[in-house]
Amino acid sequence: MNWCWTAGQRAAVAVSGGVDSMVLLDKVRESGRCSALVILHVNHGLRPESKDEQQLIEEYAHQYGIPCFTATIPAGYFKEGQSIQRAARDYRYRFFDQVMKQQQLDVLLTAHHQDDQLETIMFRLLTRRFYTQRLSIADTERESYVICRPLIDVKKHELIDYAVTHRVPYMEDASNNSTKYARNAIRHQLLPVIDSISQLSSESLLDLAVWQEEVLELVTAGVNEFKGRVDQTSSGYRWDRALFNMENKLVRRALLIQLLEEATGDHVALAHSYLDEIVRVSASDTAQASYQVTSKWHIEIAYDKLMLQCKQPVDDYMEIQSPGKYQFNGFEIELTAPVDKIIIVRLPRPRDKIKIGKHHQKINRIMINNKVPAAVRNRLPIVEIDGTIVAVGAFKRASHPINDILTIKGEEQHA
Repeated sequence: MNWCWTAGQRAAVAVSGGVDSMVLLDKVRESGRCSALVILHVNHGLRPESKDEQQLIEEYAHQYGIPCFTATIPAGYFKEGQSIQRAARDYRYRFFDQVMKQQQLDVLLTAHHQDDQLETIMFRLLTRRFYTQRLSIADTERESYVICRPLIDVKKHELIDYAVTHRVPYMEDASNNSTKYARNAIRHQLLPVIDSISQLSSESLLDLAVWQEEVLELVTAGVNEFKGRVDQTSSGYRWDRALFNMENKLVRRALLIQLLEEATGDHVALAHSYLDEIVRVSASDTAQASYQVTSKWHIEIAYDKLMLQCKQPVDDYMEIQSPGKYQFNGFEIELTAPVDKIIIVRLPRPRDKIKIGKHHQKINRIMINNKVPAAVRNRLPIVEIDGTIVAVGAFKRASHPINDILTIKGEEQHA
């Protein structure tokens, strides 16, 4: 067993009633390797045996004087069309978080073993999760405690042998043998076939997982180094396109995911092919492109920059009649002296022109010449007086007295 906690720590064991968790509980109890030990159990209420499993655990707890905290998922909790396994897991960990914090416990021990590890590695490998997720099950830090897995190097048959030898009570969940679940099919059908071939061993997957962790360490180091070159803006992030394209492709993919998850505060599942398309276009001669990555966020490729932008409400019209500072779509407009006319601030229109000297220039051409990203163009302030355009953001200003007392600023102008 992997002693992944210290003797002075206060520990809890997540117990389902199956052989894995009951053996773990018995081993931890026998070891005495913690200053306090409690049992955590969630009754999912999905099978008739659920009550019997809870009773078995409570009887074991009573026999050895171990505090036991239980929760029962209420009827109707699982909604049609949702993943029951994911919903049940979320419920469990909300309960675990609550009890661990209330009881001031340091470490939660779960009964994942080597067979679970092999199944997880194969599952993540064959479902392409390995691009952004480690293959193996690992110890995890929660807000107030650590989850560790003492049995991760122990095989299932060894746990069964222990239960028989030491007369550890347990109940087996019949659904664990059903191959309608992908993970069960991997365990009961795929891995045995691999091990039946003399030149193959499923345990090679363990070496693969270790190698992948080393690769992820290198990728993470590259991402962390590059993030020093990423600027935070009022609407997201911005970085140099040429420098980005010089990075290893693995680093580029991981950077996009990490910035997006930092921006949203949540895990974002993007198809590998979609990420590759963004990376490919960034390295091409394409001047501008936009990719929606969540309902609110998009990645913008704009000339020499890449941007991760949050969708924001856009103002389309404003009137200025007195001195002061005004906000318009992320731009700051300041009028420093009184005026006797109304200053109109609006969005660009297709045929807009501004007179510079003796000639008129199309605003669309000004935007192209200044390599202004489409996302900035769509919220750019156009300033006009008496129907005449006198300023195009901070890019162009006509020879008009108003420009002596009117300034426009905005970090987007430098994008």
